[in-house]
Amino acid sequence: MTNYDLYGFHSGDLNQIATKLEAILNISWVARHSSFIGDYFEFGEPRGEIFTLQTNFDDYEDDWMEPKFKEYLVLLYISNTMRSTELETLISNSMSETASLLRHSNDSA
Repeated sequence: MTNYDLYGFHSGDLNQIATKLEAILNISWVARHSSFIGDYFEFGEPRGEIFTLQTNFDDYEDDWMEPKFKEYLVLLYISNTMRSTELETLISNSMSETASLLRHSNDSA
């Protein structure tokens, strides 16, 4: 079973959070830009785990990516993971002002 997880960070400094997560998760982000979500970071393989770090508010669209979670300025999406509990422990034990916001299980994996 794979999971889709969403984490929120109260801090709005995308680059600082990216640097901390690289060390905690032992990953190397790729900086990207999209006209839909603006600047963001991504790590992963198309058929494996995918990590996406982005701001919650889109200045261009003047809208929230996750309106239910407006108090979190930066969002971390983790897709196709079988390590939800391990990743949650790593993130929550290493970073303050972080919350696990959502977990969706995909039973067909």
